[in-house]
Amino acid sequence: MRWKYNRATLISEYKDTKPPLPPPFNLVCFAYNGVARVIERYRQSGVTTASTVGFKKVPTHMDLDIFERREELARKQSLRERSRRQDSSPGAQEEKLQQMLYKLEESNRARVEHVNARLDANAATLGLLASHLLGSEVAGQEEEFILVHGEKYVHINHVHKHGRHASSV
Repeated sequence: MRWKYNRATLISEYKDTKPPLPPPFNLVCFAYNGVARVIERYRQSGVTTASTVGFKKVPTHMDLDIFERREELARKQSLRERSRRQDSSPGAQEEKLQQMLYKLEESNRARVEHVNARLDANAATLGLLASHLLGSEVAGQEEEFILVHGEKYVHINHVHKHGRHASSV
């Protein structure tokens, strides 16, 4: 980017102040410019004009719009490249991975809670069914409770036609 600025400075310096020919031939340029000024003054006969030093083309509105769009596109591309460089740093990648890990842990935690809730509902339904179906046979027996993943489940011991049967709800 710096070389473009230096190049533009060099061009404007030679365009505005120095003649286009090397020193032995620059006398021709000075003579030509002197004759051109005399002729111009003779034609104008006293009317002064603006200096012709510098760039002479003034862009139209359409050209200005095109330049503004190009400048905006270049700015956006530069910002994308900068963010891509920052995102590719090891610290940024580590932070992204930590964020992804946190989101996955939260998602898995929510799924486990949902599955546990469904298991509890199914266990309660099975408990009601077992007590309804086996109500008279189980009435005299004691219930045993077991803990699974911190949850309390009923373990019913009852006598079946073919012998002792254990049913867990």
